[in-house]
Amino acid sequence: MPFIDIHLFIMAATLGWALARSGLCAVAAMQDCVMHGRFAALWLKLTVLMIVTCALGGLNLLTGSIGSYAGTGGAWHISALAAAFMAIGTMINGGCYFGSFLYICRGRSDYMMTLLGIMLASRFSIAMKAGVVAHTALKPAPGPQSLAVVTVLALLIATVAAFASLRSGGSLIRTRLNNILLAGLAAAVIYFKKPGWSYGGVLASLGTLDRNGFDWYQQAMGVALFGGAIASSVRAGLWKAEGLTLVGSTRCLAGGFVMESAAHMIPGGNDALLLWAMPALGLYAVLAYAVLLVVLWVAFVFLKRDAKGISA
Repeated sequence: MPFIDIHLFIMAATLGWALARSGLCAVAAMQDCVMHGRFAALWLKLTVLMIVTCALGGLNLLTGSIGSYAGTGGAWHISALAAAFMAIGTMINGGCYFGSFLYICRGRSDYMMTLLGIMLASRFSIAMKAGVVAHTALKPAPGPQSLAVVTVLALLIATVAAFASLRSGGSLIRTRLNNILLAGLAAAVIYFKKPGWSYGGVLASLGTLDRNGFDWYQQAMGVALFGGAIASSVRAGLWKAEGLTLVGSTRCLAGGFVMESAAHMIPGGNDALLLWAMPALGLYAVLAYAVLLVVLWVAFVFLKRDAKGISA
């Protein structure tokens, strides 16, 4: 096996290890912000986005491979609509793709049903049958000067976001920031060498149930990712095995199905948007992720009002 393949497996395990301790779930971050007035988790998501942008930009500047950037994706209105449906799916599920990944690696069995929902959505592909599935395509490569400006600006924003999250979160956030830095660098290397790779893609490949189209290399990287995350959770004392529940598993199955069905209308799910498409300057991804966060914010605002009404 070539050295670079081994290197990518190591990076996938490293990414899993770091993500298990970073707490980057969009649903949990927005819940913290709206329900409890804590903004540190959202600042952390901005930090990791900027770190990956810096790393991708730097790698492209060093290698000259600036044509590997992601494309503009599908129609803008389809991307926005899909992001709204994806947000609804995350609310049903009780966590985004990242959150589901974290909960599984901490022993919460209900979220295994999220994976089944994702696989079923990939199998039946409602978006493809409706003719609204998005296709990525390379866009014109930015020049070295533009790339350098983006990299420097991303570094400045990452520094400010990291400082803001430290101010609002204390020592726990400092530990999470260290792991986010590690996750951001590992993700940049992976997505630079294998654009568009994500554990959602791993599950989509499984869901096709097509042996001829089965990507063993991608699946092996997925095993390395989950293995690193589980080892990290056990090491940090975050592992606590919980059995399946009827309500929880049904909710996760439905949430996973809705999330992945929506993701078929956008190039990648929310993890690919955060760790590849936006850092690669895909403007459709910025729109999609903004819609995702706004819909989550609106949902939690209404939940907070309902909670206040009940307590009154």
